Amino acid sequence: VEQDTVQKFVAPVGYSHYVWRIDGKEVAKGDSLTHEFSERGSHVVNLHAHTPVDGNVEALRNITYVVTVM
Repeated sequence: VEQDTVQKFVAPVGYSHYVWRIDGKEVAKGDSLTHEFSERGSHVVNLHAHTPVDGNVEALRNITYVVTVM
């Protein structure tokens, strides 16, 4: 993406807790993340979704995106 681009990421539905990290730093806990990427290079966006609303305590999702800023 171009520098200073705003990206929105949306978590899968069906979970009670969400934790978003960018380059290892926790940045949000909601079901979506909007972030402006201003630093050039590759950035890792990670979502950890846990505690499904269906009660299956063992179900969780880890989703990773790599965003490259030009």
